[in-house]
Amino acid sequence: MLAAVDESWLLETLAGLVAIPSWQGRERPAQEYMAAVMAGLGMDLDVWEIDEAELRRHPDYATEIEREDPRGVGGRGGGG
Repeated sequence: MLAAVDESWLLETLAGLVAIPSWQGRERPAQEYMAAVMAGLGMDLDVWEIDEAELRRHPDYATEIEREDPRGVGGRGGGG
């Protein structure tokens, strides 16, 4: 199984991700990068806009930084 890992692709992808400025609540470019990586792998994507105002109204909401234009990104492997 480990032989199937493309180490150079993995390192190149990781280097691409860490090169994207994504601190202080500005994660969107990194999220878009990862969505593109996952799509390129044939993963099923779930991408959604996060309603920050709605989250703030939740009694358990807490944050240390304000997020700019937040987005959620998740992926799962396809059946093939």
